[in-house]
Amino acid sequence: MRRSRQRNTVVAVLAVMSLLTAGCGSAGEPQAAPTPVLLSPGEVQPLRSEAGRGPAADPVEAGKVMTAWGTAVLAEVDRGTAEANIVLSPYSVYSVLAMAGQGAAGTTADQLNEALGGDPAGQQRNVTAVDAGMASALAAAKEFDSLVAGENVKSGERPAAGSFSLEVANSLWARPGLGIRQEFLDALAAGFGVGMYETDFAADPEKARAVINGWVSERTGKLIPELIPENGLSADTVLALVNAVHLRAAWAQELSSPVAEPFQTPTGPVQAKMMSSFGGFGFVRGADWQSVSIPYQGGGLAMTLVLPAEGGWDRVGADLAAVISAATASTTSGYVRLRMPQFTVDTAANLTSAMEALGVTDLFDSSDLSGIAGEPGKLRVSNLIHRAVISVDEHGTEAAAATALLTTEEVSAPEVDLEITFDRPFYFVVHDTTTNAPLFIGQITNPVV
Repeated sequence: MRRSRQRNTVVAVLAVMSLLTAGCGSAGEPQAAPTPVLLSPGEVQPLRSEAGRGPAADPVEAGKVMTAWGTAVLAEVDRGTAEANIVLSPYSVYSVLAMAGQGAAGTTADQLNEALGGDPAGQQRNVTAVDAGMASALAAAKEFDSLVAGENVKSGERPAAGSFSLEVANSLWARPGLGIRQEFLDALAAGFGVGMYETDFAADPEKARAVINGWVSERTGKLIPELIPENGLSADTVLALVNAVHLRAAWAQELSSPVAEPFQTPTGPVQAKMMSSFGGFGFVRGADWQSVSIPYQGGGLAMTLVLPAEGGWDRVGADLAAVISAATASTTSGYVRLRMPQFTVDTAANLTSAMEALGVTDLFDSSDLSGIAGEPGKLRVSNLIHRAVISVDEHGTEAAAATALLTTEEVSAPEVDLEITFDRPFYFVVHDTTTNAPLFIGQITNPVV
């Protein structure tokens, strides 16, 4: 099915969003594990491994892996939405699945490794490489703000408020006594800067949901107040892996105030709020597409927009990973006059079917997560939830995303010692259990008379 031309600006955001979910805000200095506590809203105390962060992958290679992953997920989500605006955070989903992969074994691990483009150690290095890129972008933005503030002070103007913020965090939520393996905690600390939070899902699933949703809301600037929907957790839930990200970034050069102009959708023209700019931008002219990269303040992040040629949407979509890689890697720059619409997109998706289409089937069917806890088949993935929000106007971009992988514990059925069906005449007796004296006694020969 042909994808909506209206989404071309949103699709290009994936090149940026594949970077936005790096763990800049999640990693801290390793701490000794405090005394375990049960959580209630506002009482989040992580239990951390002593392991420090591991080495990073080559940044170019990590970017290619994330781009290939993100475009593959987009294609599957798009298949199920049919000509809708979509925004995803590929790295958020990658991060959560890579965390789960640190404890996967057998064909579950093989399928995750194939989908994520490398073994668990490679996945850790990819995450760390993007973390480093985001740390660099954050530092560049802060330096830019300091320079601007300094100039404003010299001129007597009031210093401008910070124009760039980025917070990203990963977390592991586990039922007390689940028996999380230390090797798994070490892997999460080394690759993702993750601490473990204990919460009693069985005692109060809704309270646990409130705790996790509150954690996500706080780390997404309240753009995602409810990642896990009502009844999304049950008394059977034993573990949740969660990623959250929030970005707020101003353009390096503001765009013009929006003006209503026609925008051609697959079903006809609409009036959109179009913004414009003229200046020095990076750009690429491809065979069936053109792109322009718009930097944010500090230059550490940019939004790259890819515009397919008339009639070229399907051709570009079929090779989207290569197109986005080429568009974001270009060093060509020149004077560009651009016009683009304001847009806001909010996508909520259950990614189970998308992952299964990408070959990750055992994770939801016959998972082996014995590297996390228990024996093979003990932990079963019940859901993979993702939500992403992005708003783009003349001032810049605000975006947030969160992903949660939820698991239950498979309880083995006890061995059956007797099977009996009362489908013929029988006797009954009602008695106390001290003397066993019958209070009532009788027989049933026809229960429907």
